[in-house]
Amino acid sequence: MKEKYQISDQLIGEWKDGKLPLKPGCDMETTLEHRLNKEMSDIREMAGNFLMDTLPRTNSPLIMSLSGSKGSPLNMSQMIACVGQ
Repeated sequence: MKEKYQISDQLIGEWKDGKLPLKPGCDMETTLEHRLNKEMSDIREMAGNFLMDTLPRTNSPLIMSLSGSKGSPLNMSQMIACVGQ
């Protein structure tokens, strides 16, 4: 995750310096937003996969997700790691 945050900082630095390569049909702000969304999505996915692998089998949200009744690794990462209550 630290690597993804470093990539995000690098993208912001390139944007501030006006050196961020533009995506086709996008201005610099839109390009930055798309690139940062991708990096943050990767972080959220990594957090969800980590939770699915490390939570105890008795964890209620994990049981719901694994049984297919409710939730996914994405929901797990949002509930436990990334969004917080």
